[in-house]
Amino acid sequence: MMEHIDRNLNLKLLESKIENLDKFEDKSFDIVAARRVLHHSENLEK
Repeated sequence: MMEHIDRNLNLKLLESKIENLDKFEDKSFDIVAARRVLHHSENLEK
């Protein structure tokens, strides 16, 4: 999905596992996109 984003838009793109979002502070994002992610999760309980 990330490869389809126009790099000329001057966006800061980040990727992370959904189980480990601790490195991001609250209110760090304006937009979050997730697509077909739950089957990739290693720990759905978290």
